[in-house]
Amino acid sequence: MGDQPATPYAIRDAVPDDAPDLARVAIMAGHGLMDIFYEGLIPGQTPAQIIAERRVLRPGSFAALARWRVLTDGNRRLLGALNSFPHDLFEAAEPDPLLTPERTSILDNLMDLEASAKGSYYVNMIAVLPERRGAGAGLALMAEAERLARQGGFTRMSLVTFDADHTLLAFYRRCGFEIRFGHPSHRRQPFSAVIYERY
Repeated sequence: MGDQPATPYAIRDAVPDDAPDLARVAIMAGHGLMDIFYEGLIPGQTPAQIIAERRVLRPGSFAALARWRVLTDGNRRLLGALNSFPHDLFEAAEPDPLLTPERTSILDNLMDLEASAKGSYYVNMIAVLPERRGAGAGLALMAEAERLARQGGFTRMSLVTFDADHTLLAFYRRCGFEIRFGHPSHRRQPFSAVIYERY
């Protein structure tokens, strides 16, 4: 039998040197929310710098390094990343004391969606760098999320996303997720969101 072709991707645990790239992924996955949270929060620092320091490199954060998996190509260049965990950890994570209710109030009406995800394996953030999309990297990351869910004994996966991005919604449906609940936009929350689940 001939040699099997080498896989184009490798998935590994995140390391501290990944923090800037993971902050970029978090900003992409947040659809603008990260800028609302972190713009101007610490004078002289960009949202990406603040996210790297206060979320990715902070052990008690739900976006801490230990909860990220990184997808790289054959040259070890980062293509995208996945932040996922049992949903119970989401509620147990330490809040950032600099994020006041005024900054986070835009999410107040999404809490009912989050509540419905209890008991599931939660895909909190997933994104592929724009220049590396369209070649299966997103599917590889989602397959990794499914592997982690099964490894943890979970029979249900969930994620929350915004329904304005039809390409993204189609991707989640392709991965086997179905809409369970939705939340319409309104004055304080200028977007509509849905929770997707997969069994």
